[in-house]
Amino acid sequence: TVNPDFGQVEADPSEVNLSTYETFFPEKRPFFIEGKSILSYSLQFGDGDLGAENLFYSRRIGRAPQYYPEVMDGEYIDMPDFTSILGAAKITGKSPDGWSVGILESVTAEENAEIKGIGSGKTQVIEPLTNYMVGRLQKDFNKGNTYIGGMITGVNRSISDSNLEFLHKSAYTGGIDLVHKWDDKNWMMDAGIFGSQVNGTTEAILRTQTSMIRNFQRPDANYIEVDSTLTTLSGLGGKFSLSKVGGKFNFGTIISAKSPGLELNDIGYAQQVDNILEVLWSNYHFNDPFSIFRQMHIHANQFAVWDFGGNRNVLGGNIGGNAQFTNY
Repeated sequence: TVNPDFGQVEADPSEVNLSTYETFFPEKRPFFIEGKSILSYSLQFGDGDLGAENLFYSRRIGRAPQYYPEVMDGEYIDMPDFTSILGAAKITGKSPDGWSVGILESVTAEENAEIKGIGSGKTQVIEPLTNYMVGRLQKDFNKGNTYIGGMITGVNRSISDSNLEFLHKSAYTGGIDLVHKWDDKNWMMDAGIFGSQVNGTTEAILRTQTSMIRNFQRPDANYIEVDSTLTTLSGLGGKFSLSKVGGKFNFGTIISAKSPGLELNDIGYAQQVDNILEVLWSNYHFNDPFSIFRQMHIHANQFAVWDFGGNRNVLGGNIGGNAQFTNY
């Protein structure tokens, strides 16, 4: 696609976000939706809030400009709502022998804001020319019961204005993952390891260290510290789950971790880092009618979250269920 116009795409719902977490918006642009499942590397599990975290978040491409100019009294700003996509190319597919391939390359334009007012008229760069690259490769084995894969991403910005030096000049991520199913797909293991590296000015890396998802500057954190001389920051993460997913009784365990230095949000999506998550879950399905019930489902879960300093920040659990009567 060249200079695509997504003006007819359904608009996002209006929202006021009062939290410290970035809002996740689903992709609605046809170019990015097709083949989306191949160009995906989930950092967590399930389809809830945690399921949104991914090495690739396509809404980064064509995002809103990240700099807002300062204005004097009597001035106002005329600026675009989104960054223009100059061009993009994508190929996704699966070969007969089990190879899944996904490659995406995109370039977004340098964007400028016009500062207008009485006796004034000037422009200022609010988003640099940026190149995005995503590559995904997977191989199926054992009649589709096992697959191993890898993913890499890269973001490179052409920053020539000092007011944009708070952005990373480059950002790279990569990961490998493995899924294995056995016992007629009643059991499943899902594991992966991933990492990141961002590069930029000391201002950019300091901003990353003190961002709300990281907070290296908090006084009670004796295991991390702010280093204002850094021009690069790296981090690692991983995930592991073992689950019984077949039959009436399902259960499993989940463990995932993201180190304090992990930074994925140039082209991925992560709401929070510096955490270790542990989950135990179970549920039971009554699929056959009995008594006055047509069907019933009950579940129980336990979960906890620690930071990399060993502090337990979350401890919780829940028990719930639902039922349907024979008369619906």
